[in-house]
Amino acid sequence: MISDLYFQTLKPLYELDFMNAAHWLLPRNTIETVGGFNPFFFHYGEDNEYVNRVHFHKKKVFLAPESKVVHDGKQSLQKVDYTKYEDLRIETNIMNPNLPNAFQLEKKALLQSMFKNFFLLNIKKTKDIFNKYQNISKKSDLLMK
Repeated sequence: MISDLYFQTLKPLYELDFMNAAHWLLPRNTIETVGGFNPFFFHYGEDNEYVNRVHFHKKKVFLAPESKVVHDGKQSLQKVDYTKYEDLRIETNIMNPNLPNAFQLEKKALLQSMFKNFFLLNIKKTKDIFNKYQNISKKSDLLMK
């Protein structure tokens, strides 16, 4: 798409793997098939989790370069303070229906990372990973739905 933009040969649609939810226009059939947003995700991660389900149902994500989007919310030149929000990438991976055994794989990866950091004497990182491991273990019922 970038080269098409440069050479002014834009196509009406480009298939993408992901697009932020603020820019979506969903056909009714997609919502009926895929469902709505997962209530597990309050802020950040909800669009990633939804797109995973879109792909699971063999649907596609397209960008229409001629479209115009206005995100209805506070517009600021400042970056979002992501420190106020929990990093939910692991939970998003666990809930991805395209990844079989994702819960076990994520727990294994966390354990490996925890041991690696422990042996490297990175105690703070080890504690952070241990807390994440405990957190997802406690939430297993919600994550495995």
